[in-house]
Amino acid sequence: MGEGGFVMKILVKPVEMYRRDMFVAILLYFHVLAGSLNAKTPLPTFLPAARAARLRLLAKIRETSRTDDGMGMTRADHVRYLYFFAYALCTEDIIEELEGLADRVRLLFGQLRFGP
Repeated sequence: MGEGGFVMKILVKPVEMYRRDMFVAILLYFHVLAGSLNAKTPLPTFLPAARAARLRLLAKIRETSRTDDGMGMTRADHVRYLYFFAYALCTEDIIEELEGLADRVRLLFGQLRFGP
């Protein structure tokens, strides 16, 4: 296989949908917070589930890595796998900061109530 082809076929492609879901949830979180700050309006009752999307991605990565027996992986493939897994793990910091920012925005502008 070509440069990184093994990792792309075995790891990245099976989890692509989960990675996209997590990325979209994080972007939507940024968008909601920016909208609330710009308009000086309360946050919605429910914010995007970025943490849940990240946990689904990590579970799928672990599931995919368990089914792979490691055969045919070069040292470079192992390094690319580690980079990909580290990328997924580092999103925890981004999500933590977003949640902290949401708490501050909630203190400033409040939160919409659901129901009466």
